[in-house]
Amino acid sequence: MVFNAFYHKDLYTIKERIDSMAKKQVTVNLDEEILDWIEEKIKDKKFATRSHGMEYAIMHLIREEKLEEQGNDEAPCPVLA
Repeated sequence: MVFNAFYHKDLYTIKERIDSMAKKQVTVNLDEEILDWIEEKIKDKKFATRSHGMEYAIMHLIREEKLEEQGNDEAPCPVLA
């Protein structure tokens, strides 16, 4: 992924909006491989909690969809390896 100021500003804006919203507790079912990935990122100190990992992933999805709507070809296509 290309590092640029727009990317970080956009994610910050999305996170700021998410942080200002009231948090709701939900239950989700995840594929074991996805949960393992989140747990590994927690061990690596990239995420503080599972919720943090989910918010991070959703923020990236929101950004990708916004870029696609704008016709920007830089939006990465998510693929599980």
